[in-house]
Amino acid sequence: MPAVPEEERYILPAFYGGKLGSLEQDNKFKALVVLQNPLFTYTEKHWGPPCASVEEAIRNHRRIFCSWLPSNSELDGLFHHIVVSKPSTPEAFFRLVYVTDIWKDAKDTNDVKLRKQNRAYGSYWRNQLKVEIEGVAVASEGVIFIGAEARKAGFQFLPRDMRYRDFVFPDWGHKAIFNEEFKNFVAEVGK
Repeated sequence: MPAVPEEERYILPAFYGGKLGSLEQDNKFKALVVLQNPLFTYTEKHWGPPCASVEEAIRNHRRIFCSWLPSNSELDGLFHHIVVSKPSTPEAFFRLVYVTDIWKDAKDTNDVKLRKQNRAYGSYWRNQLKVEIEGVAVASEGVIFIGAEARKAGFQFLPRDMRYRDFVFPDWGHKAIFNEEFKNFVAEVGK
């Protein structure tokens, strides 16, 4: 694994994951969602003191994700559509949806651009994504890629008959495109 400086305590493990309520055969995640980037500065700002365990770090990431989601109305709408009714806690949310991203330890978009130039670094994180997708997709009703990079990095790891959908990441210049894609998605899958 790439080295992580001590001061970047919020980075590992920088995934949100999910946890099914039971191991019943018909119990599946509503979706595996792959984001193209982590929540960068929002995570750092809301992290708090260092975590004592990996489990605590995962809970912290999940709490931060759920507090961030309402600030992005487009993604909030998408996740609301996936889960149907808003869960009351991060734990309940992550029993319905598995969320990950492709660059788990980058500090910001510029850091992602620099790190992508390192082949070993990119290979390491693509392999981690492969493990996640291959392990979780079979326990999911479908996969959603948010951002072109997420689809490019993860599509190759999907089981052959897996349902998937991809969306642009709804940043400044792409909100109208995302909204049109979301409208089409809702029309295709129904309410």
